[in-house]
Amino acid sequence: MVKKISEYFQSLKWLIFVLTLLFILFPVFWVRIGVVWLIILLFVNRSIRIDKKYSFLFQLIVFSFGFIFSPYWNALDSVFHKVVLLSLLFIFGLWWSYFSSEEIQLEKVNIKKRYLIILGLLIYLVNYLPLKTDIAWRGDEDFHINLILELTAHLKKMFEFYATHISMDSSKLGILIVVVVILLLFVYKTIRLNKRKFKLSKFLPFVYILIPTTALLLYPPSDISSSHIDILSIRNVLRYPYIEKWLNILFTFPDSYGDIGLYRVIPFLSTILISWFLFCKLKNKIQNDLLALIFSFATATVPLIYFYSSILYLEMPIIFLMIVCIFDLNFLISSDPKRLIRRYSWYLLLLLSFLKEAALIFLLVIVIVRLIYQYKKYYSSSHKFIILLSEIRVGVMILSPIIIYLTFRSLFSDVRPYGGQVKNIFEINYYRVIIQSILDQIGFLFILSVLGFLLLIYRKKYLFAAVISALIICYLWFFLADGSDYIGYSRWNLYLLPMILYTSVFLITSLKNKYILVLSIILLFSNLYLSPIKIDGVRLGNWGSPKIDMAEYTYPYNKAMNVISIDKKTQKVLLLGQYYPYNGLNYYQNKYNINLDILEYPFHQESVNYSFGNARFDKQTEVDLLKHFFTDFKERRLPGSNIYEVDTILYHSVNNINLNNKDTYGGKFVITDRVSNSLNSLYILKNTSN
Repeated sequence: MVKKISEYFQSLKWLIFVLTLLFILFPVFWVRIGVVWLIILLFVNRSIRIDKKYSFLFQLIVFSFGFIFSPYWNALDSVFHKVVLLSLLFIFGLWWSYFSSEEIQLEKVNIKKRYLIILGLLIYLVNYLPLKTDIAWRGDEDFHINLILELTAHLKKMFEFYATHISMDSSKLGILIVVVVILLLFVYKTIRLNKRKFKLSKFLPFVYILIPTTALLLYPPSDISSSHIDILSIRNVLRYPYIEKWLNILFTFPDSYGDIGLYRVIPFLSTILISWFLFCKLKNKIQNDLLALIFSFATATVPLIYFYSSILYLEMPIIFLMIVCIFDLNFLISSDPKRLIRRYSWYLLLLLSFLKEAALIFLLVIVIVRLIYQYKKYYSSSHKFIILLSEIRVGVMILSPIIIYLTFRSLFSDVRPYGGQVKNIFEINYYRVIIQSILDQIGFLFILSVLGFLLLIYRKKYLFAAVISALIICYLWFFLADGSDYIGYSRWNLYLLPMILYTSVFLITSLKNKYILVLSIILLFSNLYLSPIKIDGVRLGNWGSPKIDMAEYTYPYNKAMNVISIDKKTQKVLLLGQYYPYNGLNYYQNKYNINLDILEYPFHQESVNYSFGNARFDKQTEVDLLKHFFTDFKERRLPGSNIYEVDTILYHSVNNINLNNKDTYGGKFVITDRVSNSLNSLYILKNTSN
């Protein structure tokens, strides 16, 4: 029996209310991820119909967080131009949301929920320690976390700003809250009494006013904003699509400095969803729940997936959406536009356009292949011109969000553009690096994928083989042209995973159960052998970056800052030794409620000028640089006078060198603690003259 989505919510309203309350009251990783799991499981094994008004509202909300509540429009100088641009964006968003939405029918999938729960728990267990590890040094995790913290601080400042400037004392504010609650109760009661006559369309005009008004209140385009609040840096805002920051705030707010795992919910949840999706596909084909569970869990432990399941990046939700679209590729390409926009995969395809610019390759290939397919299908039809126009509209719907973002980024940001080194495509040696990196990062699954691709061709699945080939080639060439330094980089190889997983599953579902079991066990053991994560959850340094030193390292900053926070006398800290900036200390300062004056004196590979570089140095060079620093310190030759006032040095040992606890460094400092994990160490040195 098919039910409307509103009927399901009505029947489960109290349970959803309790779960939502738990989600809000307990900002803890296992509570919030558990609530999300339960809500998803509530709608498993149900046939659901979603009316167009709800799919339209969903599209409008996504567009609003993508471009209205993300302050790209605030990049203009003139207040008038800002308001005009905001208005144009919102009008386009209404048009896009309306014409890209239709009634959706979600078919029932007969799955035993206990297997999904077991699969989720297994993946949680293997990710338990990695989810708790320190914010990575190098890579972009500290950048993403700081942007989330900045947005959270901005929202709090805006609340304080309006609470202060409307001259409202606590009694008036209390009266206002009571009035708002009474109004909300009145609206709820009205809907309850007239639920048979209630229409969402009557409330949509209120939504149309609320969304742009809220955006103007969040980012007031006037002198008020510059004099009373810190407008977010437009350069940082435009570096990556900003909608991801809003998604993360959903899990981290209000305790932004509590459980670090909350910042990693989205990549972790994406891994769970990938495994659940693969389990459903396998179970329906091989009719063996246990085998489907084993292989699905094995895919979650593939080194590349395992590494990015517990670190904050944008890619994992993108990979999940791409996987679902790849498995529904035939429908996405062959169906007519009217049927297409009634399909669940259509909405996931559109969502891809909001998440990251690298998804453009995937979207372009789908649009081009679909256009060619539809043109050939209706080549002899008298309505082919009308059909062509319909396909152009489909392409506009799919590509317009990502094109809008890239337009803003190219006009208002100086972020490094993607390179144009086309000559790299013709360098044979680079392909050897790529193949080796795929074997190191994906392992045995890649071999299964190659066999699955050959089986696709053998069974004459030429459309799938052609699209998968096009996607792999386009992504390889795109990232090759981006620059030789990034060849084989793990984050780039993530975009190959949807095609690799599809062909692997195609092979597995073509085999007998005994062979599936053997291959699943081999996959599990090969993943264990290639695992990029140590037993204590620490990631291997610079894993997945075969050409240059640019990937993540895990240092025990959390423990070190905890030790420093215990000493209440510590005021000024020198962060010493690292050759690349670390931006995670802000998080740990706030976590332990300390306010330190932190100086950074980095070590440089080629000189002793204490500037940041981008290359690692060896152990002997580190020893020499450290000795030279303390000599300069003792003889007061260092730039800046405030360095001589530091009471604590936090020494970041790049090569995990051993320092003598009995020595005095620079004539003033002695080692009081060495904080270590399985790979790296931080030394805490105290000024004995204080």
